[in-house]
Amino acid sequence: MTATSSNRYSLFSNAGFASACLSCCHSTKPGGGVAGSSRNNDGSYEAALQELGEALTDLKRRRGAPSYDRIRTRGEKHFGARSAISKASMSEIFAGRRGPASLDRLLWLVCTLLSYDDGEEIDPPGRRDPRLQPWREHWNTIEALRAAARRRPASPAADSPEPQAPQPAGPGAAADPVADGIPQVLVHASAINDHDDRVLQRTRDDLADETDIEADRDASEADCFVLPDYSEFIMAAADQGRHQDALKMAAATVTLATDRFGPEHPLTLTELEYLAHTRARIGDAAGAAAELTELLAVRRRVLGPKHAETLRTRHFLAVYRGRAGDAAGAAAELTKLLPVREEVLGSNDLDTLRTREEIAVWREQAGDAAGAAAALTELLHILEKRMGPQADWTVKVRGELARCSKIARRRAFLDRLSNKITSRS
Repeated sequence: MTATSSNRYSLFSNAGFASACLSCCHSTKPGGGVAGSSRNNDGSYEAALQELGEALTDLKRRRGAPSYDRIRTRGEKHFGARSAISKASMSEIFAGRRGPASLDRLLWLVCTLLSYDDGEEIDPPGRRDPRLQPWREHWNTIEALRAAARRRPASPAADSPEPQAPQPAGPGAAADPVADGIPQVLVHASAINDHDDRVLQRTRDDLADETDIEADRDASEADCFVLPDYSEFIMAAADQGRHQDALKMAAATVTLATDRFGPEHPLTLTELEYLAHTRARIGDAAGAAAELTELLAVRRRVLGPKHAETLRTRHFLAVYRGRAGDAAGAAAELTKLLPVREEVLGSNDLDTLRTREEIAVWREQAGDAAGAAAALTELLHILEKRMGPQADWTVKVRGELARCSKIARRRAFLDRLSNKITSRS
């Protein structure tokens, strides 16, 4: 297990979401589930829909298999009816026969599923929850394949319009990005490639949709959808090496949240965390750790030391310190964090299990293969009970345990040999 293998959960690895995200050295399914599709993806739009359906079915199963009725009722309660999906549509989406009509509807479905744990209702995730990032990436892939399928029989001139910057859609439309101080970055993003053109149009549509949604959504529903989402722009800019553009866009969203909610509102703090993740994504792990250190102090004061978001900040702060070169410090901090996450979230919670996995990552990076093997042994025992012996994450951890154990035995043998040679001399 290498340092980069921790990227299964971290949403901002340098390798990108498909190979890292929530799982870099190993394959992942959206939503934090580590898995490879059970079928061969031939790169077609239909295959991508099938893969999405399989990923959603797997997420639904891991969350306790709530019924379509429960999903619909709970989704409308927490996220409103504007992006709700009917039971008939859910059935087709889970079967891989069609995709959600929009990114918002996909996130509505994923957020609702993530608000269950073993069938029990828990707090729903926020819009910036790291587990949502791979679903956005999967949506981008589906949109690209859908666009390619539409273009295939037609002439390029008819199907390749010049990219345009977002424009106001009239009264009641989303806030003009120009007024938000982001226009040049967005215009620049629109001229890069087909991926950015697609993202530009999708984000423009999402902004308009979100404005309509806000009109009918009460304050309790605002956490997931109230702010415009520039994630796709930020990811594209970071991955293309336009680091300053990525940071400007992330910082602009922080400004929007601060102006609208205040500097210590939970949504503003979430955007600050996203800014730190953006720094990590462009390779500035030390800068990300510095920002999370300041954020942690605020979250401890505003939310309390044992709030789930405070604990998440501690988790990523330790990870980024490890990436900045302090592997031993990362392992030590994560080891301190583990019992707190177990107390607050439970031993079987996915975030708790990810902390266990990160402990193993950084213990090995610090040269403690035996300690890494011990952490993996405990993690494997829980995964076998929680997910089953053949689940993808279980299989992956079992393989890492075998590798770390082999390294630990080799080092122990070399230490004994060295001691014998030293004693004889």
